[in-house]
Amino acid sequence: MASRWTWRRSSLLLAWLIALLLPLLLVLKSYWAPLEHVRRLQPARRLPKLNQTIRALEWGQVQFLHTTDIHGHLAAHHSPLPPSTSFSADWADWVAFVELMRRKATEEGRDLVVVDTGDLVTGHGLSDATKPKGRVSNELVGMAGYDVLTIGNHELLDAEGFADLRERFVPQCNGRYLTSNVDFFDPKKGQWRPVGERWTSFLLPATRRRITALGLVFDFQPPVGNVSVLEPELTFRQEWLIELMASPEAQQTDIWLLAGHMPLDHDAEDHWDAVVAGLRAHIGPNKPIVALGGHTHVRDCRRYDKNSMLLQSGRFHETAGWLSLDWDGEEQPTFSRRYIDLNPLNLAHHLGKPLTSKLFATPKANAIRRLLRNAFSHLELDIVHGHAPRDYYLERYPASDTRSILNATTSALNHIFAQPPEQGKRLVVLNSGSLRSDLREGPFTTGDQYIVSPFSDSFWVVPRVPWRMARLLVEHLNGVATPSGGAEEVIHHRSEENDGSKQGALAEPGYVTQDRCGPGGDWSTDGDDAIHAPIPVVPFEPAYLSTATFTGEVEGEVIVDVITVRYLLPRVVDALRALDPAWSSAHHEPYVYHDEQGQEFKTRDLWKRYAERFWNGPEEGQQNDQWWKARWDELQRQAEAEGHELYEVDEGI
Repeated sequence: MASRWTWRRSSLLLAWLIALLLPLLLVLKSYWAPLEHVRRLQPARRLPKLNQTIRALEWGQVQFLHTTDIHGHLAAHHSPLPPSTSFSADWADWVAFVELMRRKATEEGRDLVVVDTGDLVTGHGLSDATKPKGRVSNELVGMAGYDVLTIGNHELLDAEGFADLRERFVPQCNGRYLTSNVDFFDPKKGQWRPVGERWTSFLLPATRRRITALGLVFDFQPPVGNVSVLEPELTFRQEWLIELMASPEAQQTDIWLLAGHMPLDHDAEDHWDAVVAGLRAHIGPNKPIVALGGHTHVRDCRRYDKNSMLLQSGRFHETAGWLSLDWDGEEQPTFSRRYIDLNPLNLAHHLGKPLTSKLFATPKANAIRRLLRNAFSHLELDIVHGHAPRDYYLERYPASDTRSILNATTSALNHIFAQPPEQGKRLVVLNSGSLRSDLREGPFTTGDQYIVSPFSDSFWVVPRVPWRMARLLVEHLNGVATPSGGAEEVIHHRSEENDGSKQGALAEPGYVTQDRCGPGGDWSTDGDDAIHAPIPVVPFEPAYLSTATFTGEVEGEVIVDVITVRYLLPRVVDALRALDPAWSSAHHEPYVYHDEQGQEFKTRDLWKRYAERFWNGPEEGQQNDQWWKARWDELQRQAEAEGHELYEVDEGI
């Protein structure tokens, strides 16, 4: 009888996995194409040092496990050195962790609610190398079993990707994808309606507490024409919300959950005070409110009042947020928060289990692990274009420092756009926000292209600009600059600094978060699970960079071509007009730049071209496989010597 039940259970599980994964396998097949011989990276994940100090999670009656701003980062960071070792969990590890944490909560008579607050795409090849964006990565996110999800601004930037999300991903979420203030015009019905659900309400299985949730995004005006975003605070005046408040679900709600793609830092996109006040106007001052934010890629926490906590949980699947709540229905609720470094060692610690090769090898996680490998291969994200000789950092050093990727980018632009003097002079202008991440020493892959600069913005040429104007262009742009945001957004970075304590004198570099959720709402640095040495952050970088592809003294009325990206083109033209009102773009019509092969050249292509030309041997233009492999092996030996062990999952294949 037992063997029959085991066989039947295994058969049901196999059938479930086939039903779950078949659509994604078909999607991946459509992206497959035979490849010529190429160099592929064999991933080797490494852990933080085993002796790091990890703070425990505080458990309450109800826990919230939160991700935000994943931006397609479902694979592990492949650099073998810190801080990447702190973020070496992949999506399969995360899915297994969620499964095991749910089991742990159930065994202890507690509840766990898993939430994501948007920006699933733009930033990694797993989300961006497909057409439409998110076709593969969203399917994988949907397998994680989130209880509540909401939309981010990046889901609203691309019409094709938005339609795919609406038609495929939202139904996959089974009524838990919430868009309380985002509507789209449905031509089939001839009316405006929400992208997902306006709200959801459910009973928690262990504590029998009722949660009612709303999903919001900041006041963002998307370029997709059939989408409307309402100011978040106006949501609480809408007729449907007033009807909700009169419903049995609202009347019986114990905890209100606000899942919002909005920051907590009191800038223009932070609507949280108005949103919580709007909800309080309906429910009164005493009911607990849990608010989970996003957008600005930082760890942060603050309190609106004594009965609420607002948490923001980082970026790029480097961090998960943890918020626990105890409440007896009468007294003031007790909250705690923690920021979890997403690596197998920390995840095992929070499960209370030793890390073994089998711990995260659940059937569901193993199936996802295989899909991740197939996706990487079929999307060609593991192809190696060269070996970066050193680390280049986005935020650690000023743009004048050779360790800054902004500095390195000006050099790369110069080399890529250089041409013989007799063919004309060029000035290349780029916004620093087109760069999204550090470029780590080691193999530079197609996947790294998307991580370092995920934007597919074409370069354009403004021809025949007098040098007397062009040389002042970047100075003028930086003088009137909006923040340096990406080609499609603005990202704010908050310095996370050590508070001066003895914290981590020997610790590895990583997040040291200062938030406002200490005792009594005071500033505190005790939220991170792992104790790190702080990474320096340069607070203000230039919004715009430029490089001239010529040297020497400039005499007379020299004419140059100004090359920039499509996103910046209107600003560049306006700046030139401001520098000389007599100048007119009508006589200098911009056109799309084409390379030597007659192809359009995009921001995402820059570092790939540079790597292929300069990072494959000791001399420019060499293609020496042994050269880059020897350096990769040397980097692995360095990681091993520093105590970063390899981690592999035993999938039992």
